[in-house]
Amino acid sequence: MCYYTTHLFLMRNIALTINKCISAIADMLYHLIVSLLLCVIGMCGVFMSRKNVILTIMSLEVMLLAVNYNLIFFSTYLDDLLGNVCTLFVLTVGACESAIGLALVISFYKANRW
Repeated sequence: MCYYTTHLFLMRNIALTINKCISAIADMLYHLIVSLLLCVIGMCGVFMSRKNVILTIMSLEVMLLAVNYNLIFFSTYLDDLLGNVCTLFVLTVGACESAIGLALVISFYKANRW
């Protein structure tokens, strides 16, 4: 009788472990799909709006957002702070990119004013 209860206890623990693994994989897959969708939306925006500088910069920002989303998720998943630090650097690069793009648009507008 003791062997039977021990066997059931082990089977129950194995089932719970498998359930936790499947849940973790589903959670990871959800976050990767959201990040992939953000990246695809950004790529479509870059390729469809080559003439418009503002939309191209906004699309690049969406792609950087997808990268940040991945960095934050895996930083949390792996319990490491390096992803959060890298995210701050990526956000800084995105802010500089937006500022340069806005400066280019303003200078272009001033040069072509009639």
